[in-house]
Amino acid sequence: MGDGDSPVGLSVISFKGMRSWLDKLLLWALILSIALQNAAVDCKRVEINELPSPNLNSSINVVRMGQNVSLSCSTKNTSVDITYSLFWGTKYLESKRRRGGAVDFQLSISNVNKTGPYKCKINVYNVSNVSNSSKYSQDFNFTIARAEQPQEIHYAIPVFKESAPTEQEGSMDRKADYFYSELTY
Repeated sequence: MGDGDSPVGLSVISFKGMRSWLDKLLLWALILSIALQNAAVDCKRVEINELPSPNLNSSINVVRMGQNVSLSCSTKNTSVDITYSLFWGTKYLESKRRRGGAVDFQLSISNVNKTGPYKCKINVYNVSNVSNSSKYSQDFNFTIARAEQPQEIHYAIPVFKESAPTEQEGSMDRKADYFYSELTY
């Protein structure tokens, strides 16, 4: 029996073989893990770069002065944290943060100027590749309900004054069969 045939020698060889096999398995697991992480980061990067413009709308388009209304800003991307900001013209009004979907902003239409234009901005900050992506919605305007004022109707009631019959021109012997009157109002 040689040195390689001893029970201690066989166990050392089998241990080295087992360790080599475990090292390879660990290396493959590490490579697979890194590949999956990169795929997830790439997926998020694509989601941010393909960020769709938000929609800004309200269930009420025609409003009265002093009415409270709600504007909803929404996006189809629901997988990343988004900061929603509302603007009135170029003036910043308010921001809310949440993971995709929609947020509601409450307003009061106190005068004609407050009908719009309103705009929503969504902003996504990606920490992994230190990028910032933002998109704006289309403008939204409310319409003021104008109550039609009843118009005053003036009635003219004809008042006939009797007048003396006059002779028709060109007829001497005929009696007039009509008379003239004036309307006064």
